[in-house]
Parts: sequence; structure tokens; C-alpha cells
Amino acid sequence: MSDRGPHGGGNSGRRRRKPKQPPEFWRESVLPDEDLKVIPAADVTAALRSLGPPPLPGQGNQAEQALASVILRAANLAIALAAAADILEMPEA
Repeated sequence: MSDRGPHGGGNSGRRRRKPKQPPEFWRESVLPDEDLKVIPAADVTAALRSLGPPPLPGQGNQAEQALASVILRAANLAIALAAAADILEMPEA
């Protein structure tokens, strides 16, 4: 008796997957438009506050402050990178 199951062949019912193509890292980059400018947001934590308080009983205020500090740090780094790339445009007062 065969131990290949009721259908006969071992892999006959399975589909063969095509091997995944590796990502192409060494390709020509696309340059952004010359008019590209980065304008810092007036309030970078607005999106965080729009979600409401974090669902951490007894620690909501601390968690919100920690998340806000991470967002502020990321925004400051983005502004520094934009300034280094000479695409920073400060909003008018």
C-alpha cells in the first residue's frame, strides 16, 4: 500500500510559487521637483491629540507626554534634514 495519500502524488495538488524577486536597490533615483519645499507644521502633536487620551488607566497623562516628546523629536529631526537639504521654507509670521 502507498503512503502518498488518497490522491496519489505527494505534491501534485499544490501550486508552485514563483520565487520572489529581490528588491532592486541599485537603481537610478528619481529626483524630486525643484519646487519641493518643506514647511514645518504649526502644531506637530495635533494628530496625536486628535486620537484622544491613550488607553492606559492611571498613566494616560504620562503616556501622552512621552508620545508627544517622540513626535516633537521626529519633527525637529525632519526640519534639520530639510534645512541640510536646502528645502526648508519657514512659514511667514
